Amino acid sequence: MNKKHLNDHKISFRLFVYVWLMYAVVYMTKNCFSGAMASIVAEGIMTKSQTGLITALFYLAYAPLQIVGGRLADRWRPDMLIIIGLLGAATANLIIYINQNYYLMLVVWTLNACLQFALWPAIFKIVSSQLAHEHRIRGVYYITFASTFGLCLTFILSAVMRRWQDNFLLSAILLFIFAIGFLIIYPRAEKKMVPDDGIPAKPIHGDVEIDETLDTSSKTMFKKCGLYLFVTVTVIRGLIELGLKNIAPTLLMESYDNISPAIGNMLNIIIILSGLVGMFTAKAVYPRRIPDIIKGMSLFTFLMLPMLLFTMLVGKINVIFIIISLSLTIATAAASGLFAQYYSMRFAKYGKNGEVAGIVNAGAALGIVIQSYGIALVADLWNWTVVMGLLAVLCVIALILIAMIYPKWKKFIREYDI
Repeated sequence: MNKKHLNDHKISFRLFVYVWLMYAVVYMTKNCFSGAMASIVAEGIMTKSQTGLITALFYLAYAPLQIVGGRLADRWRPDMLIIIGLLGAATANLIIYINQNYYLMLVVWTLNACLQFALWPAIFKIVSSQLAHEHRIRGVYYITFASTFGLCLTFILSAVMRRWQDNFLLSAILLFIFAIGFLIIYPRAEKKMVPDDGIPAKPIHGDVEIDETLDTSSKTMFKKCGLYLFVTVTVIRGLIELGLKNIAPTLLMESYDNISPAIGNMLNIIIILSGLVGMFTAKAVYPRRIPDIIKGMSLFTFLMLPMLLFTMLVGKINVIFIIISLSLTIATAAASGLFAQYYSMRFAKYGKNGEVAGIVNAGAALGIVIQSYGIALVADLWNWTVVMGLLAVLCVIALILIAMIYPKWKKFIREYDI
């Protein structure tokens, strides 16, 4: 695929706004079952682990396909990959609204994941490579807000909808609308794009030509930078951050007698929005105060640990303190996640930012797989205190892995000048 980008700032801004809103809706629809979990469990329709299995199978299919999608996003038209994901997701949501047979939902939601294989890598490719140069850093920063607002919409709708099935109908309608809109908006923006070749860029970390003597194959670069260890860290971070956002309503409902599913969902909105505080904080310190991406991840992962340990007191202390603790955990995890997005963007110089974004997102998705079924099963077999203790142990493992990545990353950025 020929590399090209926008020079017109107005068109670049409009394209980003549309992509932002579109991804917020996509993220909302991906989490329909998580938002409905408290109501489904309260109505006795399914257990936590049964509902979690649906989400787990989604991300089990989604995770490895993100790697494929990332590679395709660097080579194919991103708009076509996005349209496939939008229409596939819309159809899956509509089928589940019509028929709630448990085994049908398992199959349909898994197929939904397969059809969304390249949606996020393609969106990241547009934001990090096709927007105007001056918009890209801010675009990568602000696109992370879309997932937070999308998840908030999931739990807001779950709290106000009379029937949890209606979430899927609304999701289908919105996805169809955004697919039609994108088919109109993107081609118009594409006509205004100019080729990257021969046009001075304004890269993030200096305007330095690529050394042709370097081995720039994905296999070599990813091995040297410690990407595969980095992905393991994102598995743990995804398990903790997205896991807590998904289980918080059920955790609060089952630990405190005065919290209903609707109240649990509304309280979870506070917890989810705390992620914005973490992202604001990360943006404030990077790159002025903390110029090193791996050091930034290390700091915020370390700050996450005491919050997880404190949350082991769930059900034994006032719920307000648990909400504060969960909120601070999400804030630090979200800050760490923003550094992961900046990490992916560093590979744009070598045309591998879509591929790296796909791999990193695959790690986060695998974390959700473990959380969706594994953590729910631990909660069913034992209790929420054991769950929070397990998350704290995983946080310690993540810190050890980050310490192993750091020397590799320092050597890599010197060698490849990124």
